[in-house]
Amino acid sequence: MSFYVGQKVVCVNDEGMDRAILLAFLSDLVVKGRVYTVRGIIPPTSCSPEFGVTLEEIKGEIHILSGYEFSFHVYRFRPVVERKTDISVFTKMLRTEEIEA
Repeated sequence: MSFYVGQKVVCVNDEGMDRAILLAFLSDLVVKGRVYTVRGIIPPTSCSPEFGVTLEEIKGEIHILSGYEFSFHVYRFRPVVERKTDISVFTKMLRTEEIEA
């Protein structure tokens, strides 16, 4: 698992969630392609053998059996890769150079 609190993640799998049941415990559900911010990491429990993440954008109720907030399995997300833009290519396009004839 490579997630940490404050990290931006993108949802890559929103399939198989029972909306009616989950919305009783969560303020919303994740949507494929949307970016979220990790608020917490939930360890595996007897209720869920997978690591989970809580998200800044979605609040959940506390699960009675585990004592943890309802969360989403980590397999539903991938880290957002933020690439630093090198603007030199753009500044090069703006330069006007004399062409020798």
